[in-house]
Amino acid sequence: LVSAAQAASGCAIFPSPEQFRYKVGRGVSATIHGVDVRIGSLAFLEESLKELRQDLADDESLKQLEVWAAEKRESRDSVVIVHAVMERKVRLLGALAMRDALRADAKRTIRHLQKDLGLEVWMCTGDGRKTAQAIAKEVGIPEDRVHAEALPKHKAEKVEELKAKLAGQGSVCVVGDGVNDAPALAAADVGMAIGAGAHLAMEAADVVLVRSELSKLAAYIQLSKDSVFTIRRNFLW
Repeated sequence: LVSAAQAASGCAIFPSPEQFRYKVGRGVSATIHGVDVRIGSLAFLEESLKELRQDLADDESLKQLEVWAAEKRESRDSVVIVHAVMERKVRLLGALAMRDALRADAKRTIRHLQKDLGLEVWMCTGDGRKTAQAIAKEVGIPEDRVHAEALPKHKAEKVEELKAKLAGQGSVCVVGDGVNDAPALAAADVGMAIGAGAHLAMEAADVVLVRSELSKLAAYIQLSKDSVFTIRRNFLW
């Protein structure tokens, strides 16, 4: 992305951002040459407009952006919008459509967890519903186990809901790698962070998988089951 921006602008070096800020579940912002630049979701843009009491309902560029964003979400892309605040007004700068590639071992691991280990697999994500459902379908997660457009607190609330549903007859394990996953990791019976993820996620987790391979998750669960079995057997013998 940086290389493409350099090629398009002809700039080899970009100015360093200052006053970097992160808004939970929305995006990031920073000051560049005195301009407040914000990058994130459509909800982030809407919050900026509300903050500055600016109405762009009749703005043609915003209408085109919303149509384009809807089309991209239909095709399983996540949309990131870039806007700036200049002279107390929101200026649309552009938008990006991005798609996360599935991990090579995702389908195989989820199939193993559900069919061989008998586990109930859920997807809890901040992505849009269409994107989340398309990915869930591809890896084999039932549509009724998809919780999309979830902010960090919503993910934690979903974990608490599942724990209450189990009523002590099972455990909830959460696997995550981002800052937005930290509350859910902390709320789970077992929080498991992917090794290449955010530092905050690793701090909130009980277990950290050193390698960013989902197949290691299945191996860890099987090892845990075997360990508990061995401990119980030793009590009897």
